[in-house]
Amino acid sequence: MTKRGSIVYYLAAWVWGCISMAVLIWCAVPDRERLSWLMGQDSAVAGLLAVCVTALLLGAPAATLFALLLRRAVLWMRWGGALRWVLAGSVLAPLVIAAMGAASHYYFQIGSDTYRILVLTVTVLLAGPGGIYPSGILAAIPVGALTAYVLFLVHRAFNSPQLPAG
Repeated sequence: MTKRGSIVYYLAAWVWGCISMAVLIWCAVPDRERLSWLMGQDSAVAGLLAVCVTALLLGAPAATLFALLLRRAVLWMRWGGALRWVLAGSVLAPLVIAAMGAASHYYFQIGSDTYRILVLTVTVLLAGPGGIYPSGILAAIPVGALTAYVLFLVHRAFNSPQLPAG
């Protein structure tokens, strides 16, 4: 599993994707009062760190699904160049956010108290995309492109042909 860099690949998708989305949303939100529930203090740095930590916690399922689908799609289409990875990432990221966000909104509209563990599981899996859908869907385009480029670099580093030792 680590020979092809899978752990590094998914870890990079999680950290880079979630933190870049958090920073982009932090910079794009003109009214910091909307994010005040995350800030324990009035400090902008404390608020930004709180947004980043929250994004890391809630965005892991979406980032992992994005990385899995990106790698499968690019390898299936035999795309090797960085530009193709970036284009695929900029298309795939909004689709993943839209699908998971729509599922989150649908799930919370129908609501269910029957199976509490199922409710908790679905809440954890869909809370990140549901929080930025639909207003933050456009933010997924540059974040997906940047994350796809980083994932291309990781993929290339672990899957380059090995030169014989000599």
